[in-house]
Amino acid sequence: MKKCIRELEIGYKKALVYRANGSIRANLIFQRHKQDPDVIEIKNCRVDQNFRRQGIFTSLLRAVGQYAKIHRFKRITVDTHSDNTSFIEASKKLGFRVEAQEQLYGAGLETILVKEVE
Repeated sequence: MKKCIRELEIGYKKALVYRANGSIRANLIFQRHKQDPDVIEIKNCRVDQNFRRQGIFTSLLRAVGQYAKIHRFKRITVDTHSDNTSFIEASKKLGFRVEAQEQLYGAGLETILVKEVE
């Protein structure tokens, strides 16, 4: 957590937030991909369960897409646990496609999704 806060402070990572009733109810954190400077990598995305199905996730992903377009990135990538079907399906509806399934962080399988910046 401290590392992420520091990286946000220095501008290495960017954050988009949705606030309601004075509290952050959703966030999306992204950065330039470490191996490919033409790619944005979404590192974290969360929506409070009481605020789901209201289009917040869609708005956050679209905002990242606009950022990517303005800053001339070519692709956006994100990974999630392969059993996170709601995230995967929502991302696919927004133009992401499944690129691979791999073990990235441990024993579980992760789904990697990508979207070309238009």
